[in-house]
Amino acid sequence: MKGAFLKDILIVAHYTSIPKKNAVGRFNVIATKLSMAGYHIELVTSSFEHSTKMQIDKLETEIDELPYKLTLISEPGYKRNVSIRRILSHKKMAFNLKKYLKNRKIPDLVYCAIPSIDVAYITAKYCKKKKVKLVVDVQDLWPEAFNMVLPFGKLNTLLTYPLKCKADRVYKSADQVITVSETYKRRIQKVVQIVPVNVVYLGIQMEQYEISEKNSQNFSEHISNANKITIGYCGTLGHSYDLKCVMDAISNLKVNENVYFLIMGDGPLRKEFEKYAKEKQVKAIFTGMLSLENMIDQLKKCDILVNPIVKKSVASIINKHATYAMAGLPVLNTQECDEYMQLVENEKMGLNSPAGDYVALADNMRFLIEHPQVRKKMGENGRKLAYKIFDRRISYQKIVLIIEECLKEDG
Repeated sequence: MKGAFLKDILIVAHYTSIPKKNAVGRFNVIATKLSMAGYHIELVTSSFEHSTKMQIDKLETEIDELPYKLTLISEPGYKRNVSIRRILSHKKMAFNLKKYLKNRKIPDLVYCAIPSIDVAYITAKYCKKKKVKLVVDVQDLWPEAFNMVLPFGKLNTLLTYPLKCKADRVYKSADQVITVSETYKRRIQKVVQIVPVNVVYLGIQMEQYEISEKNSQNFSEHISNANKITIGYCGTLGHSYDLKCVMDAISNLKVNENVYFLIMGDGPLRKEFEKYAKEKQVKAIFTGMLSLENMIDQLKKCDILVNPIVKKSVASIINKHATYAMAGLPVLNTQECDEYMQLVENEKMGLNSPAGDYVALADNMRFLIEHPQVRKKMGENGRKLAYKIFDRRISYQKIVLIIEECLKEDG
């Protein structure tokens, strides 16, 4: 029987979903799968919830009902994603984690997420000192991702070089590396030639979407008119997403009076996007944050989805891609990630256009509006892809197998 000797696995993930019994974040799911396989699992995360900018003890949680042990490491928190206060908050979290690890029983294996770099670096140093197997899960490329938001141009690379060195040390310390895309894998392999690097996409809980689809209600009656086209966006309303380009494209359409732009989600630029929509006379509907059931219902009202990521973004395969594929709708993509662009093109699930080029985006938009059968076929292709590479029931089992192989090597 797996885990007959109750191997002790410690998962360190600075960013997780709010701890609830049915949380579907990557690390919640992995922790649950390993617990069900018979291992003793502890998930260590921050006391500060990144998306809400609140301390977790002030949120509605179901920590006592989790199938694994959850430990919250104190972190002071921050109000802005890009700020000195966030840097200091990360360092405090890493310092407190170091104290916690010093007093904890030495585990058989540590599974650690990056970012943040500070937390992963402390974890890697601990594993090296205690000779503990380390599996690193690369969710995002830090500090490369900072270059998009830092205002110093070519100096960004120099200013973030110390962070890059820390990240490289973490990669080199690992016994196994898992990344969320082939793009990230290539970056890691520039640093580590011997350590195995595996790709496991972020994915989605397809069974939850299937249930939600069956139970969804008609949440958006105001855009249910079959004679109108609804273009949907789902995600953060922040600097990484060029919703203004989408509005410019819609405004450029001759049939724009029949086009709605449904924006699901919230973020720091919501007011700015709302103002821009009025200026461009775009029929934009901002729903704010939605439950999974309401999001599914809203997606069912859409005809086309947009993935308008800004130029020079280092994002690769993200949660949005899995959600869009699951929705069974064609995608208009402006993200300049070769990996995702090839998926869109090779799987015939949408159309690509250059980032920031609203004229090219409008042309693709117009084509899909005028060809409903093409939209239908592209959506079907996307849904097939969702089951093929984004279904966590299959993909996350690979992570369990990687961890088990590491434990076997350790005897």
